[in-house]
Amino acid sequence: MKARLGNLRPACVVVVCTVRALKVHAGLAKAVLGKPLDQAVLTEDVAAVEKGAANLRHHLRIATNFGPPVVVALNRFPTDTDAEIAVVEGIAREFGAGFAVHTGFADGGAGAEALARAVVKAARPTDLRYQYEGQVRSCRGSRAWRRTSTAPPASSWPRRRARA
Repeated sequence: MKARLGNLRPACVVVVCTVRALKVHAGLAKAVLGKPLDQAVLTEDVAAVEKGAANLRHHLRIATNFGPPVVVALNRFPTDTDAEIAVVEGIAREFGAGFAVHTGFADGGAGAEALARAVVKAARPTDLRYQYEGQVRSCRGSRAWRRTSTAPPASSWPRRRARA
């Protein structure tokens, strides 16, 4: 929607994933915000990565249908094994996407270099292919936008009376 409304022409799409997320998508464990990860997610399980990769494949199908080249960025954690990473790389290659391991959070700029090179290599001018035709209208000012904005109208907040 943003590309269409802003008349933007992205030269590349980057799909970011983690081995941990793929394991969670496989049902190996449940990720709960604020709670430590289940140990099952932190141990090697190539079968779980493959099973959870259905989610990655779905996102790659969507991304490749739009036209620009796609690069899969794998945010690597110390517990990720080479075998698990190879599964993710294989899936990226299945879709003709580029692939890069990203360790920028741990290694700074040096850890992001492979991803930057993959994006530069893949990027090319393209026209987006939309899955539907017609005008997309902005939702700014709509009732839904007002409910989710940082400063909702005062009337939308229930007021409590001060107790005496």
